[in-house]
Amino acid sequence: MIPARPPHLDADAALPDTAPDTTSDDRAALVAIADACGLTLRQAAVARLVARGLTNIQIAAALGISRYTARNHVAEVLARLTVARRGRVRAVMNERLRAAGCGS
Repeated sequence: MIPARPPHLDADAALPDTAPDTTSDDRAALVAIADACGLTLRQAAVARLVARGLTNIQIAAALGISRYTARNHVAEVLARLTVARRGRVRAVMNERLRAAGCGS
């Protein structure tokens, strides 16, 4: 079982303002995803890119991280969302956002 961590632990270090997906609307969406799914802001950004169908290499390029870091983030996202396949990430995120009253 994965230990619970506060979803916004070191949020600014995890997702700098210069990274993609950090406009005020995008940041608010990431915060909603993080809260609903129990993810950090960085993991929420990764989860959103996984849900869009990006590969680890594409995620790494989009976020300015190594492909190995992207792989580790993806593995952690899958574990926290309790899914075995990347294809289920979007459905689980949408379910949890609806349950939290955030829409989809």
